[in-house]
Amino acid sequence: VFDRRVFVGHGRVERGRGLLARLCAALAGFPPAAERLPVTVEKVQARDGERWTRRFGRHVFRSRLSRRPRDPGAVVWERFGVLSFEIALRPDEHGLEFPVRRGRLLGIPLPSFAVPVSRTRESVDSSGAVRFDVEISLRTGSLIARYAGVLESVGPGRPGEPSCDRVDDDQHATEPVPATSA
Repeated sequence: VFDRRVFVGHGRVERGRGLLARLCAALAGFPPAAERLPVTVEKVQARDGERWTRRFGRHVFRSRLSRRPRDPGAVVWERFGVLSFEIALRPDEHGLEFPVRRGRLLGIPLPSFAVPVSRTRESVDSSGAVRFDVEISLRTGSLIARYAGVLESVGPGRPGEPSCDRVDDDQHATEPVPATSA
């Protein structure tokens, strides 16, 4: 492990209601719908990419980001279990967008109509808090999942740390929650 960062805050989750949307959300491991809940994100960087562990309340879902040598610098692949997606990162004056270009299921390329649409934006506000808004939809426009919130870095973190502070609003840290582990 080369680097470990931990972020804590709060967020909300919406889930699509249709059968196909629910199936896609389950395959990706997205959390259930909730209005406001504590969020912890752990990012661990290693030789083969980054491993992200996201905790929304008690629900945990993980992904792995990596680059392929032949891909341009702003292209990453993110894998959620059996699903992998090519993402062409787009920085702008407001933050960073994460549009999905193509996908794979169990390593098999998905046809373009089966690749979800990502309306995802991440930004850092003037206080240093990270704001995220991730919306994943079917090509038909039906929502699969949307999660959004605000996070603050609690430092690099170390495996086995007993706790860190949870952020209850954009400015104030309050009650301790357990540190995350990969």
